[in-house]
Amino acid sequence: MSHDASLGSVATESKQDISALNIRVEPFTEAHLPLVQTFSERYWSRPRTEAFYRWRYLESLPFSRMFLARTDEECLGMVYAFEKRYLIHGTPTTALEIFDWHSLPGLSGSGIGIRVIRAMTRLNVRLFGIGGTPRRGDSGVRDRPFTAQRVGTT
Repeated sequence: MSHDASLGSVATESKQDISALNIRVEPFTEAHLPLVQTFSERYWSRPRTEAFYRWRYLESLPFSRMFLARTDEECLGMVYAFEKRYLIHGTPTTALEIFDWHSLPGLSGSGIGIRVIRAMTRLNVRLFGIGGTPRRGDSGVRDRPFTAQRVGTT
């Protein structure tokens, strides 16, 4: 796919070769809102008003973190997390609780999701991800036991 080709096909075709695209992972700022609005409208049936986008993406900035994978023209994926305090071994600890982590349909297996989560891990803050959506064909059954630390919220 050439860089100036329409990326609209990325959302519907599977296993796209994105190696020729100039993809950058950046922390979300207000300047990214138009790209994120377009991504959201392709991905979800959430409200599509200016008030909703301002509330969801801008007013939450003081207590959240978000990274997006993008080209010059399009948001390809993003991860969003709330900043929360957890008690870990009796010590109040700042953590990021992943709330949304998505890439465009058709980019499954492309590494876009890993790129945005790696950017978040570089913040050097604990990440918590609970639940999730099984991949197509995934029974949802884990093939190994789940282990976790005992944690609480503050």
